Amino acid sequence: GDHRDLHSFPTRRSSDLIPSAWAQTGLPVFQVVQSGATAAQAQSLASTLGIPVESLSLSNGEALFLHPSNFMAVPAVQVTDATIISNLTAGTKNDYPNIPLRFEQIDFTALGRLQIVNSNTALTTISSAFDKANLIPQFGAPFISHTMLSAYYSNQVNIVISNSAFLDTHVKYQFTTPGTVAPGYPIIGPGAQVQVTYGPTGAVTRLHYATRRYSQGQTVAVISPSTASNRVAHLFPGLNAQITPQLVYYAPPLSLGTVSNLIPWFACTGTGTVTNPVTQKVTGINLTAPLIPATDDPAFVPSATLLANVVGG
Repeated sequence: GDHRDLHSFPTRRSSDLIPSAWAQTGLPVFQVVQSGATAAQAQSLASTLGIPVESLSLSNGEALFLHPSNFMAVPAVQVTDATIISNLTAGTKNDYPNIPLRFEQIDFTALGRLQIVNSNTALTTISSAFDKANLIPQFGAPFISHTMLSAYYSNQVNIVISNSAFLDTHVKYQFTTPGTVAPGYPIIGPGAQVQVTYGPTGAVTRLHYATRRYSQGQTVAVISPSTASNRVAHLFPGLNAQITPQLVYYAPPLSLGTVSNLIPWFACTGTGTVTNPVTQKVTGINLTAPLIPATDDPAFVPSATLLANVVGG
């Protein structure tokens, strides 16, 4: 699992989910200035971080890199005991006979020697690389986590032994709108993803850069939380849906090249109830509720008018 250290963000209070006075009078639209990274910026970032340029994927401004062998790598040694190999082979189906089976076990000695990249070093290095490439994530703040491997095994006298070690240092950016009166709102979605992972050797093993640059545009009126709740509840008829809305800004994927604005949305979670027709027992369920636009401004949210004509019944 991931274990955050002191660089992580504080937990939001329930009161943070309630729209402020700013939201009641309106929220800004953010106009897209640049979508992702240019080819030159991506090459600069790869060069600074020691990523082979030919291994970096760039599509619609979204930069991706995943080291084929070093990402989340666990030290291992080949199994050489003939009896163990025989037992494992007997219980294993090889769907590709042309590729011989190879059995490995965790190298616990090497695992215990792993030294992950210091959090401050990771932050300093990635910030410098983003700055050099002119790709500092706007509205983003980094936090650090580490992936821990916990292994349990029995020794020769059948005593269970555990061993744990951190495998990497993970820098992930969390995005929020700039706050003046309000504290800012989360920017979520596939178009707000910036992550860098460092392996124990200090090399970057994963990079994902997918964010946009914005300028603040006009203010749009925001619908009330109760209006949002009612609209979403109508999608779950007969379930007595109880909907909790939270104001966010949703950033679509960079592959959607027509995005010109970032508007406020309500991210909705909810619960409902269903009644067993035989026993009449009422059971609570969690509802997969959607995002809905937080504004009805026709300049940003289209509406559809459907007309139906009846001919001959």
